[in-house]
Amino acid sequence: IMSGPIFCVFFLRKYENGLDKLKKKDKKWADLLVTAIFMGLVGTIGGQQIAKGGIFLATLCVSAVIMAVCGLLVRKGKVRWLEGFALPISMIGSLAVAFVLATS
Repeated sequence: IMSGPIFCVFFLRKYENGLDKLKKKDKKWADLLVTAIFMGLVGTIGGQQIAKGGIFLATLCVSAVIMAVCGLLVRKGKVRWLEGFALPISMIGSLAVAFVLATS
């Protein structure tokens, strides 16, 4: 838990400067790098939840479905205000499902 804040204190500025240099050099490669890092994070956390199964898997799936629906509403339905609220809505929805499953 403490590794994130410690990394930010000591290495975030160096990481951001390196990323800015890469963006100036090759924007597509920089975007690909950030996307790959994010997908690695999601894959690691998602893999743990899938392996646990049960409530963890249900929560992950519900969150993904809610996020997909919000994404479709933003893109296809032109509901632009929802873009900033998609993540909190998916988190609250998945927590509600987890609560119902855990208490029943």
